[in-house]
Amino acid sequence: QDGASVKVSNGVVTVTKYEEQFEESRKLYPGTKRGGKTEFETFCKKQKDWKDVLDLLKPAIQKQIDWRKGAMPDDFRPAWKNFSTWLNKRSWEDEVQFGGFPIQKGKDGLTAKQRYLQDEAERRKDAGR
Repeated sequence: QDGASVKVSNGVVTVTKYEEQFEESRKLYPGTKRGGKTEFETFCKKQKDWKDVLDLLKPAIQKQIDWRKGAMPDDFRPAWKNFSTWLNKRSWEDEVQFGGFPIQKGKDGLTAKQRYLQDEAERRKDAGR
């Protein structure tokens, strides 16, 4: 038994580890959501590899949240999709970038955007001398 099914014993429903993991991702997602159980069941039906991708949901959502928070005033960021749409379109596979820069951090621990903003601040400071 891998915990993939919900068990009912004496009227008590035991939630599986998969459903709990999915619910953490669902709660983190800022867009419109339906009921957790409904979305979990639909996710499992539509995504044949759901067990394999379940671990990818939460980090992908957090990455997309960070991408939106790091937007410059003129950067376009689309509205959040409904969570069911996000799942159906496998949006955890979407690549997000800051102003054309990948979100990866360098050896200095900064993203390309952070490094760019730091460099710009230093240039302005030097120009004011």
